[in-house]
Amino acid sequence: MLGRESACGRIANSENAFMEHEAIEAFLSAVRASGLTPGAPCPADDINAAGVALGQPVPGDLAELHGLADGYFDESGQWFVIWPLQRVVHDKLESWKAGTLAPDLLAFGDDGTGDPFCRAVAGDQPAEIVRWTGSTELSRSEEGTLADFLRNWVGVNSWPPSAMA
Repeated sequence: MLGRESACGRIANSENAFMEHEAIEAFLSAVRASGLTPGAPCPADDINAAGVALGQPVPGDLAELHGLADGYFDESGQWFVIWPLQRVVHDKLESWKAGTLAPDLLAFGDDGTGDPFCRAVAGDQPAEIVRWTGSTELSRSEEGTLADFLRNWVGVNSWPPSAMA
């Protein structure tokens, strides 16, 4: 009987992995259909190293997003809507030094004019995405949740990808 349960468990795990793979492919296809080019997946070791460099873990939703593709490039506008993780770390460290971004925010992309999209640095709870406009007395404009942001700026109707399955 134990052998049969183990076989059933392996089949269920295999089916879950297949469904997860299908959901990821559907997500990346939706990204490509919107005119963006997703980068190669960012390895977990690189995501962990980015957290070390930042002094705290990369928030879970951004870690998942970069684990699927390290950067999302808008071909028509020639800019990264979502930056590669190395740029996220570099720009955050530079903005801390220069005092140009609120210390509680992590910039992870921009709107094509240089105004960055940000989320709270700490926490794995779904966070509101804001667009930081340093040229207007350091103001923020709300972009909604990450799911809202991805729908409006990346052309993906469902987040996380497992919600597409």
